[in-house]
Amino acid sequence: MLRDWRILLSRHRSPVIWGLVSGHLRFGDTMMATSRLIAIDYKAGWARSISRWFRLADAIPGGGMSGQPSATLSEAKRRACASQFDIFVPLDDTTLLDCILADFISQARAGDRGL
Repeated sequence: MLRDWRILLSRHRSPVIWGLVSGHLRFGDTMMATSRLIAIDYKAGWARSISRWFRLADAIPGGGMSGQPSATLSEAKRRACASQFDIFVPLDDTTLLDCILADFISQARAGDRGL
């Protein structure tokens, strides 16, 4: 499950979700960025990255890292994770995210057909 999450664009212009993951098979409970996001349903509370499905708890209020980080994160964790954002750009526009995800799916389907 991802808590205190936010959608970001990686330096490769791929959307990812950054947040506090709990119960991850390899990493346990930690702050992390997912692999490339390929689908998300905010209302149903799930997201699909290239490698995993995630249940989504609450996002960071107000978009998160562009403002004050969530009060649920300790100051030490915030400082430790701050340097990770040098390679990410916040993506708060859900319409733009929908376009990016649709474009990725379209390219993947074209690749499957050998176009």
